[in-house]
Amino acid sequence: MHSQVLLLPEKDSFVVNQSLGLMNDLLLHHSEYDAARSLLADDKSRFIFDWMIRYRVAYAFIGGQALYLTDPPVSPQSYRILRDQTRKLKRGGKYHISGLEFASNDVVFIPTWLLGQYQYRGRCEPAAGDTVLDIGACEGETSLWFAQKIERKGSVFAFEPEINNFRILQENIRSNSLDRMILPIQVGLWSTRKTLSFSGSGGGFAYHESGQNRIEAITLDEFVIEHRLEKVDFLKMDVEGSELEILRGSEETLRKFKPNCAIAVYHKFRDLVEITTFLHDIIPEYRFYLDHFTTNYGETILYATRKN
Repeated sequence: MHSQVLLLPEKDSFVVNQSLGLMNDLLLHHSEYDAARSLLADDKSRFIFDWMIRYRVAYAFIGGQALYLTDPPVSPQSYRILRDQTRKLKRGGKYHISGLEFASNDVVFIPTWLLGQYQYRGRCEPAAGDTVLDIGACEGETSLWFAQKIERKGSVFAFEPEINNFRILQENIRSNSLDRMILPIQVGLWSTRKTLSFSGSGGGFAYHESGQNRIEAITLDEFVIEHRLEKVDFLKMDVEGSELEILRGSEETLRKFKPNCAIAVYHKFRDLVEITTFLHDIIPEYRFYLDHFTTNYGETILYATRKN
């Protein structure tokens, strides 16, 4: 009798748990997913929505091989080409592009700079003279991208609470002479003013109840009032799963300025439903779009705009 060994592809336990949570939630609240999907304004966004659901459900069973069940938004072949392009842009440990040079890593650089992660072309884009809130600025790669998109004519407020990220953020700003345009802000944001616990490092620095790092947080509404911002044109947010909590502390800012938004919706399985619904309830005239920028579960971005 011959024994057989079934080799399963490697799985990320966090993504598996999120996938199982999504499966259960779909069974219990499928109408909410249908409602969120119906708010998406074009076929491409609905394709991304459907792909994201299929991929995550399949991941619970077959791990990364779920990528091959249906054509992904970013194919492994195209991503390899992007990696090759990236090598040509990196010298001396820094990326060189659009007249800028800065420290970063491929995981952030490729989606942001080569794929334009924080714009939905022709619909939701930063424009010259915009005031941009870059929430979750990490090492400043996205803030620099916004600076060149708004043609150095507006302002970028770069929120980053993690100390090491913040130091690199400051250096990236200084080395590109963007001190007058990009304002680095070492503060956490939340739904209320409070002290939060964080864990992790780098791009994975995130809120965690048992985290050892203590961060003072305020609401975005408080920040806007205290700094007397006269306009907010574009709101970008990627904060490792705290997006909805921060949005709850941003209601007055959203109602007053109705900014274009680019918000990560991949950290928690209900983010896509809850964040879309939250923004729609506050600003019913928003039109929503969806896109995805990696060959795995990460970097799904929801865009909200009043532009038709």
